[in-house]
Amino acid sequence: MRHPFWIVVSALWLGVGAARAVEIEAGPIWNDMDAQGKCPRVCGANGGQWKGQWRTTEAGRTSVCDCSGVRPVPPPSYAGPVIRYDNTTFMSNDLGIGTQASSFDNCAAQCVADSRCVAFTYSRPGTCAIKSGVGMISQSMFATSGFVSSRGSAPPVPSYAAPQAAPQNPPAVVAPNSCSVGGTAKCPGCSISCNPGERPDCTPPFDGVTMFCQRDASCRCISP
Repeated sequence: MRHPFWIVVSALWLGVGAARAVEIEAGPIWNDMDAQGKCPRVCGANGGQWKGQWRTTEAGRTSVCDCSGVRPVPPPSYAGPVIRYDNTTFMSNDLGIGTQASSFDNCAAQCVADSRCVAFTYSRPGTCAIKSGVGMISQSMFATSGFVSSRGSAPPVPSYAAPQAAPQNPPAVVAPNSCSVGGTAKCPGCSISCNPGERPDCTPPFDGVTMFCQRDASCRCISP
């Protein structure tokens, strides 16, 4: 079931570092005059500007406006057992007709409960379409999709999504300062590890000329 104001965005990347060209679905456009009224509004609703071009993709039903500067959507994220794709529609592969759902989580539960379901699309204000697979991936102002992570390889990150943040490296573990002193035949050695901010002070043993150790090894921590 399509929302009456359904807008789908298909992103086309023109190479690394190049500007992004985005086609936004705007329903039927009948002629250039009609496009001049619809396309600026459709592009602007997504944070972009109309580039002056449009084309019909399905006669009498669907046309798209060529937009630039469309803001990216959040990258995929985990939501329980599914990977969540905000502002995204998974096209085709529907398992029956759409059902009612009160929320994204409710639609996700419907999919997880059906062993045939791999993915789904929740369309506001409340339609859930569960799917046997992921077909074409398109951006939509009115939809959020999900993929059950345990039922196959996840779809790729959509080209219109914001880059995923690089994982943060854990803070380096500060190793304690340490030293050790080897012993001799008559005098034992010692070793010590000091807390960060302290330094070890180690003194080797001294045998002397007798059969006894005249001074044992000394290992201690001192403040700088």
